[in-house]
Amino acid sequence: MFGFKHLHHDPDTGTFQSPAYGNEWPQDGAYLDAECQSPEPLESCTCGIYARRDDYSVTLVDESREAAFIMEGGGEVIVGEMGFRAQRGALRAVVNFGSLALLAALTFGLPLIRRSSARRMVEASYKEHYYATPLPAEPPSPDPAYTHTPTPVSPHTMQRRYTYPRSPSLWPLFLYPLVTLFIGGFIFSRLGLEWYQAIPFAGLTFFAAGLQVISDL
Repeated sequence: MFGFKHLHHDPDTGTFQSPAYGNEWPQDGAYLDAECQSPEPLESCTCGIYARRDDYSVTLVDESREAAFIMEGGGEVIVGEMGFRAQRGALRAVVNFGSLALLAALTFGLPLIRRSSARRMVEASYKEHYYATPLPAEPPSPDPAYTHTPTPVSPHTMQRRYTYPRSPSLWPLFLYPLVTLFIGGFIFSRLGLEWYQAIPFAGLTFFAAGLQVISDL
């Protein structure tokens, strides 16, 4: 089971820690075990290592102090709508987002992957989990003493509940063509040509930048 995990970077020790409790994560790919002190069953307590499902959480990273990781949950895993809670967790990849992404990848020796690749990785693990969950042999019989009228839910509410917002970066669409036009115009002028002959190259750069933005959706 894979999910998105944020870790805080401590510049004094050079380690990455959990923002909530300050647990230092091992740098050898080993699992970090959660310590549960609650006498309640696993389903009702709140102990465990959390990870989110939606990649929109990556954009909430404090780029100056945090990095986004792909975490693998092990042991007992409780799956919810927004993510899961696991008995233990291990870091498997670093999401290429923020100024600390490269430092995190070098610190843990993990691959640096794009946000779109991380999203596909997480969604694939959720599909495997749902397909591997056996269905009950017979549905539970309803209690005749209990009556419940379900609250109607509009399609708009359901769409808002299960659609995660995306925030692609649009700056390559404007920056890359301008840089290409400036450099190309300068080179063409030095060669005795007209600067506007570099416009087709700027158009190709705009097309390539558009493909990059689409891939991040």
